[in-house]
Parts: sequence; C-alpha cells; structure tokens
Amino acid sequence: MNFEKYIDHTLLKPESTRAQIDNIIEEAKNYHFKSICVNPTH
Repeated sequence: MNFEKYIDHTLLKPESTRAQIDNIIEEAKNYHFKSICVNPTH
C-alpha cells in the first residue's frame, strides 16, 4: 500500500523562511505527498 498519498507535509512556524518552505515543497514532490500546509502569513 502506498501511504504517501495520504500524507500531508506541514511547516506551520510563522518564522519559517522561504528556503524552508521551498524545501518541504521539494520533499512533497519527491515523495508524492498529497499536500503541503504552511502558515498563512507566507
């Protein structure tokens, strides 16, 4: 069973940097995660 399609990747710290957000985007692409969630201040 492929669990990655059920995984949401999150980075909710308001002090997150653009580089950190770019990193979780790349991880989500590489591992085929269903979605990502970042703090709405970005």
